[in-house]
Amino acid sequence: MTDFLDRLTPWQREVLSAFFEREQGFYLTGGAALVGYHIGHRETLDLDLFTTDAEAFERGRYVLTDLAAALGAELSIRQDAPGFRRVVLTRDGEGLVVDLVIERVPQATPTKLVIDGVRVDPVFEILANKLCAVVGRAEERDIVDLWALEQSGLRVED
Repeated sequence: MTDFLDRLTPWQREVLSAFFEREQGFYLTGGAALVGYHIGHRETLDLDLFTTDAEAFERGRYVLTDLAAALGAELSIRQDAPGFRRVVLTRDGEGLVVDLVIERVPQATPTKLVIDGVRVDPVFEILANKLCAVVGRAEERDIVDLWALEQSGLRVED
């Protein structure tokens, strides 16, 4: 399942590793989970770290500050709203958008995978989320992800 980790940038992999060494109350979902851990079909520019735990969400801000210092990165806050926090971690001219999100929707698959210390959303959960995303925001990447999931053998009908 980790055959696709090279589809994530070294900076993305380093941030994921550092984050999950410090905090296990989140899980990776969205494009980075699909690209790095499930089907490796495209590149992704951000990391979507979700939690269902409000306390973990609050800890997340401190975890990002700590890991930025430990990795020699600059952290800039782009958005800080109830249940959503977007930061950019920049090091050596390479920026990485990291979103921390409280997931308020019940999970179809509440048990997450743990791969090399990183908690990852199962592919079925990502499929369900992508279907909702297509209806809600209709971004090209969501259509590409649904197509790739279908091509990998995961059927929407399932």
